Amino acid sequence: MTIIDATDLWAAAAAEIDIMSQPDDYDVSTNPPFITLYYGKTKGQHLPIGSVFMVVNTANPFVNEKSEIHPPSCITFRIDQVNIRGQHAGVTQIARRVLTAWEIAHFQPLWEDIWQSRNSNPHNS
Repeated sequence: MTIIDATDLWAAAAAEIDIMSQPDDYDVSTNPPFITLYYGKTKGQHLPIGSVFMVVNTANPFVNEKSEIHPPSCITFRIDQVNIRGQHAGVTQIARRVLTAWEIAHFQPLWEDIWQSRNSNPHNS
């Protein structure tokens, strides 16, 4: 009998997600400014238990600049519970890392495009 460590399965699932590709969706907070890019799901999409998805965030304005969770980061989540409506009831952060300088340079034009399109749309005021 082979015992498979679930952590290995989640790591494998996360490895299938390419954050260097276009995101599946994004979310913008304007006060304070903050962008979340979604990979492996869209913002409102409900995934089944065991699913893994990632988000890439701009610097986190909600915490002190000296905090380890302030810099732009990539976070991997796993769906642990789903309620009777099929909505996420439990999500666990299984990995977090700060983006490298190369990754920040990669994402910077996308973040700027999102801000420009948001600020140029009169419905987003």
